[in-house]
Amino acid sequence: MKFQVVPVVLSLGGAFLFACNASAQIRFNVDVVFDGINTPPVNATPPWLMATFEEVSANQILFTLEATGNLTDPENISQFYFNFDDSLDLGSLSYTHLGSAGSFALPAWVFGENSLKADGDGKYDIRLDFSPGATTSLTFNRHESVTYLLSYSGPQTIHAESFDFLSMPAGGNGPFLVAAHVQNTISGGSAWLAATATACTAIPEPTGFSLLGLSGMVALARYLRKLHA
Repeated sequence: MKFQVVPVVLSLGGAFLFACNASAQIRFNVDVVFDGINTPPVNATPPWLMATFEEVSANQILFTLEATGNLTDPENISQFYFNFDDSLDLGSLSYTHLGSAGSFALPAWVFGENSLKADGDGKYDIRLDFSPGATTSLTFNRHESVTYLLSYSGPQTIHAESFDFLSMPAGGNGPFLVAAHVQNTISGGSAWLAATATACTAIPEPTGFSLLGLSGMVALARYLRKLHA
């Protein structure tokens, strides 16, 4: 059983739609180099990657992965690992691509409860495999992002914090909340990155247009899932 992490709760009001809480949105800032000390990202300023899980409706989570401007061309993310609550059924979790910013190739999804190792350390549940870098135009690099709707069909209910778990210990470094492999770092090397803490940020009150955009994306995802069922 993985260790559960309790996120920090911030109480914000005024211009925000709701006070930030674990059930609403959590974020992982990938800001630690755990292997590749001699070949870290060129820019030492973290975070290099951000993963956000936002609850949008019952058993539906908006998942966004963003490569920040702190990466330096041609650095690219080739793999990203994250976790899921062991008490839930990983096989009942599905994903629908909602949108992207950038020209990269969409990643392949790999599922394996407590079986996916990042650099031989820690055992994660889900891995995203991006283009490894042979074709630069297909790689996932700075200022690019991808968004998925994660849907759960099991008997339980999932929330944003259902993804807020440490990997199973497996020797070496970690465990961590998420992990990533960045390539083409200093001297053409690579490094393994991780997040060790959970962030929680309040969401600014959306305009009518942005609300319509989000609801429209979710409705489209539901339609596509039914169409291919």
